[in-house]
Amino acid sequence: MTSLWFGLAHYSGSVPDGFAGVLSSGLLALLLGGAMVATRGLGWPFVLHFAVDLVVFAWIAVLAG
Repeated sequence: MTSLWFGLAHYSGSVPDGFAGVLSSGLLALLLGGAMVATRGLGWPFVLHFAVDLVVFAWIAVLAG
């Protein structure tokens, strides 16, 4: 349920937005939640989130440049 709300929060004002933002953010939330449960910690979820954000922000920089 938390992954659903996290995905819905990315409907507008985020990259990507719309249905693609909801779907990708919701799936990322499931992945990060699964990593947290599997490792019983926040280390891997943090690394995975950082890597995804790095790709998104790099993509934004490429499009802006």
